[in-house]
Amino acid sequence: MKPADSSDSVREVRIWMQLLGFERNDPDRGAKRYLDTIGYRPKSIVLLLYHPDFAQLHRGMDEEYELFADNAAYYGIPRNTERERQPWTNYDLRTLARALKAEGVELYAGLMGAALDSRFHREWVEEHPEVFYVDSRPHHALNLLKRFRDGSYYEDFFVEKVRETLVDYELAGVQMADMFYTAMGTRATGDVSSDMVEQFLKMTGIQAPIQISESLGTDTAEALSERQKWLWSPSMRRKWLEFYAIRWEQFTKKLADALHSAGKKLMVLAQYCTDPVETYYCLGIDMKRIMNAGADEFCPNPLPTSVFMDSKIPASRFHFMMTMIPLTAAYLPGAKLYPMLNVQDASEEWNVLKHEPVRFERDLLTEQLYRRITKEGALPAASGYLICLGDGIAKEDWTHMRNLFSVSFSLRNYEVISPVVLWSDHAMDRYLDEYPFSLRPSIHKELWELASHGALIGAAARTEDIAYVKAPLFVSGFDLLSVEEQQAVIRHPYPVIATAHPDFKPASVGFTPDFLLSDTNSPYGGIVFGKGVSLSEDVLSLMGPDDNEDVLPENAVDPLNVVLSTVSYRKVSDGFFKVIAALLNRSFSSVFSADGPMVVYAGDPGQYKLYLYNTDPEHYSRITVRSSLPVESAAVESSFPRLPLKYLKNGEYLYDGAPSREFRVKIAPDGVSVIRVTMASCDSADHCGANKKV
Repeated sequence: MKPADSSDSVREVRIWMQLLGFERNDPDRGAKRYLDTIGYRPKSIVLLLYHPDFAQLHRGMDEEYELFADNAAYYGIPRNTERERQPWTNYDLRTLARALKAEGVELYAGLMGAALDSRFHREWVEEHPEVFYVDSRPHHALNLLKRFRDGSYYEDFFVEKVRETLVDYELAGVQMADMFYTAMGTRATGDVSSDMVEQFLKMTGIQAPIQISESLGTDTAEALSERQKWLWSPSMRRKWLEFYAIRWEQFTKKLADALHSAGKKLMVLAQYCTDPVETYYCLGIDMKRIMNAGADEFCPNPLPTSVFMDSKIPASRFHFMMTMIPLTAAYLPGAKLYPMLNVQDASEEWNVLKHEPVRFERDLLTEQLYRRITKEGALPAASGYLICLGDGIAKEDWTHMRNLFSVSFSLRNYEVISPVVLWSDHAMDRYLDEYPFSLRPSIHKELWELASHGALIGAAARTEDIAYVKAPLFVSGFDLLSVEEQQAVIRHPYPVIATAHPDFKPASVGFTPDFLLSDTNSPYGGIVFGKGVSLSEDVLSLMGPDDNEDVLPENAVDPLNVVLSTVSYRKVSDGFFKVIAALLNRSFSSVFSADGPMVVYAGDPGQYKLYLYNTDPEHYSRITVRSSLPVESAAVESSFPRLPLKYLKNGEYLYDGAPSREFRVKIAPDGVSVIRVTMASCDSADHCGANKKV
């Protein structure tokens, strides 16, 4: 079979799927049938075998035996849109792995840390309840960091069983997913069992209060509550989080070393709808430690539409989740990131592709939008996609998705004209120390709020790469940067928009800003300052009154579930965000401006791509785009609109109005349109004067 699209880019569309997507009765167990349906050969498929007993109760390949029902289908569901759940055996699965490998496709095992009360088989954990995750609420999830009754570590047993299982099935690697990376809940509430607290005290050498030390050995509700209050007190919190970060690093290194010695790879879902800061603060996972410990691939999960459709989160969480991609790429330079793309899930019963096709296209195109600025140029922040989930999708729908992938990946050779956000490891470390006492808004919070107010970034850059940024720079928490980083920002020859603590004085570090504004509507009152952009009266008028409530540190509520909620922050007024958003949009308007959210990229001289967003979830919008130079043509690359664009000519918008300095684009509700623009007169290497120096 010749793939419909065999480009390297489309091969980077990895697939997470159930065994329900393959046909057990075919000689190759459905490998060729499935690849014919999807129309290409991905580099890898992650088989969602779900239950950890796939490895924990693996008993070799000397004889054939049937896999558990919750390996054959996620949660043991009876069917998907294609077929009934089939009685797969260990030999069937090995045959499938071999058949896919012959087609150039690696097969991974995807495991979650769940327990189902022995619903489909007597589960391994029935004999080892001591490794259940523990906090004040009942859970049915496993904690890989815990110890058995005899004091040995669960992780040592698990690592060896996974290595053995992958070798026996001839699988390429393992994906550690929900409830494994990371444990259930958040570190604000658990795991505060005697085992984990004893490990914490031994590692840190901290002397626990007498009521805590005397309670160890029993996990009554009262004991758990007292430990949780002590460990999550502002003075202990960072130590508790660092303990968890080190333990996850230790486990990851054991697993990665064992897998690599057998020629296998490790993919992790080490974050859960959050950026690096919140992943550390809420989940106790430092993704840089995980990367350095040997994780080969990451699959961050920005699933804004599926979560929105299946819960009560606000629609603005689209930006909350998408913003994790550039920030994660900046924190983990060089890491392989495969963000999940919410398509459909037969077990969880949602289908974005069919029920929200416009938002699906928006999500798909946005996931590959972000760049990471380096000395090698503007690199994609994400390496590709991880389809979630890839079973039960019709052939014509795969064709539609591949067409969208070709649009998305075609952006890879373009440079960023829109603002670039600055990432600093130093600032992250200082922020984590400060946050419990201040509830100061994080870089993630500021970015997704600004996006919700119409200001979108195109890339992220680490502080050591500032010299390679040829675009406006957004700096969150300027006062948290090191002195050397602050001086590099001051020297940046393009516009700079920076936020800082209200008490910070830019002049104290030699920065004489062109403007400085305080958030007078907020008791916290952060500041914004910068250069290369004017703070005009029309921008100032956006401040307006604001009656949103403030949150003090003593009243902060930490989330129990980072998918559905987020941490508490001090109030920043909507008007203040509107002002910063207007400044950011003006900072790159030397070539294009628009009356709606827009991200701009430059290709060959005179060639541009514009991503235009409609923020109205119910109504179409028409965004007017103005150019400093005449536009020869503007072609639509996305699914909508289908008619040619209209250009302003003699006071009217006409199909044949080009060349023109103005055109309009109609955009679907909550949608995005991608426009390829060719200038009528521009052959300079500086992209028609875009992003002039200041």
